Amino acid sequence: MVYNVRVLNKILDWSESQKISISEWVTAFVGILFVRFFLEFFSNPSPYGGSITSYASTLVHFSLFFFTALFGVIIIVWYFSGKKPGLQNLFLFILPITWLPPIVDMVVSGGKGFVLTYLVDGGHALLFDFLTFFGPSLTRGATFGIRFEVLIILAGIGFFVWQARRKLVIRPLLAFSGCLPAILAVLISYTFIFSLFALPGVLYTASHVQNFNSGQITNVTTANFLEKTITGSNIGQNILDNGVTSYGSYQIFLEFGVDKLFSQIFFLLSIFLLGFWFYKTQKEKFLAVLRNSRPERVLFYWLLVSAGALSAFILGLGSFRSWVDIMSFICLLISWYAGWMFAVHTNDIADVAIDSVSNSDRPLTDGKLTAEEMKQTAVIWLLVSLLGSFIVGYYPFFMNLIFLVAYYIYSVPPLRFKRVPIFSSFLISIACLASILCGFFWLSADKNFSIFPMLTALGIMLAFTLGVNVRDMKDIDGDTTDGIMTLPVIFKKNGARVVGALFATSFLLAPIIFHFYFLYILAIPTAIVGYKIVTKKPYREKYVLIVYFSFVVISALLTLALYLFALSRNLL
Repeated sequence: MVYNVRVLNKILDWSESQKISISEWVTAFVGILFVRFFLEFFSNPSPYGGSITSYASTLVHFSLFFFTALFGVIIIVWYFSGKKPGLQNLFLFILPITWLPPIVDMVVSGGKGFVLTYLVDGGHALLFDFLTFFGPSLTRGATFGIRFEVLIILAGIGFFVWQARRKLVIRPLLAFSGCLPAILAVLISYTFIFSLFALPGVLYTASHVQNFNSGQITNVTTANFLEKTITGSNIGQNILDNGVTSYGSYQIFLEFGVDKLFSQIFFLLSIFLLGFWFYKTQKEKFLAVLRNSRPERVLFYWLLVSAGALSAFILGLGSFRSWVDIMSFICLLISWYAGWMFAVHTNDIADVAIDSVSNSDRPLTDGKLTAEEMKQTAVIWLLVSLLGSFIVGYYPFFMNLIFLVAYYIYSVPPLRFKRVPIFSSFLISIACLASILCGFFWLSADKNFSIFPMLTALGIMLAFTLGVNVRDMKDIDGDTTDGIMTLPVIFKKNGARVVGALFATSFLLAPIIFHFYFLYILAIPTAIVGYKIVTKKPYREKYVLIVYFSFVVISALLTLALYLFALSRNLL
């Protein structure tokens, strides 16, 4: 027993000592999964005449499934074993166990393979599947290989927790001190893995609790539920720009819909689990990163995405149709938050000299994070941003790429266009327009780009190009030191007046851009207040942002109120 504990401690010490960066961990994780996917091409026959399931949406769906399962189990093992450091590295080296199921299925089936699918039973049948270790069928659903893999994992979890919780192994009475935590860890891990694998049945049962005892829940019922869920939401219109016509069959279209639906669920679970893990293992750095998010800027971009969706709704191009659409919109907001955080990290790395003068409380300048840690954290935000937008739809994904690229070439050498006065503001306006278009085309069922007026798009870019120069007011000293030629630096004493005038003009352009001249009752006083706030000394950015938020929110509410009024009077 003593020897086993020593071996366990050596394994933990070794895994903890492995200096694996975030990018290296992610690369290794993806590499292991792709080997699994390749093996599964042979063991899991495709229903489409031998074609391989190599669609990007399917691979993302499966990858998010494994990531959710992995970190869920890591957190369960941590909780019951009390071992935090190195667990993510240890499980990464254990992850090749996922190669076992396709190999076992090929061997057991004599090379024919078995059909690996989610469990779709609901109600009492779902409970029966849980109590019988994934149900009666060994050749469809949870196959021989899957059960063999899960059995090994659960046995490993039990042994690990048991050994980790035993304190004085030389005392016989304490030999079983780790049994209860080990048993609980195994049961909870099994329940978690089973719930992920039986997600269709879990969703159906949770949404049809009244039918739990009816005995009428079947595989067909669950399949019909998934079909109605997909076609009754905006997922279908966001799979590709042409919807069903983009596919050779309706069945393939539905499978793409399932990929998107389940990807969004696993994405939200992954974000929660990953955030929880970083908070528990690197609390100080985790909080430093969040404090550096500049929430007022995040809210600004969220408002732009929401304004785009509201525009599509008012024009009658789309609406929120179910809980799935709310979930999709949350994924979209998380994606935009992550995209902004990627921009923040890359900008902070490039702006060390400026921040040391103007923003000494940033994580990089006050020493809470190193440059390498900032780069690795930026990798996480980039992946979250790209995945979040991709699983929502093609147009949001493309607009997200534009957002990321605009901020990247704005901040990072060799281009670093923030050094060029007009170019810098223009790039920010591109990011703002991309945010609006993201929300607009996500909700709109019509994906024809021409439905968004070109002159309106140009007007939006012009307004933001003029208005966003206020961002440079707080960095005058740092920009001067680093040779960044912003408008406040160029015009020196008159810089605040110039920036204030441009800021005010951006509000006055809004009624013209949107052909909504009634908005002048709000735009004129906002322009006056905005100018005074920008030119007042000392400069306070938070008041400028309050003016921006107030104008966007009140304008949106005013537009919505007039729309609903006209709708109630049959004026539309």
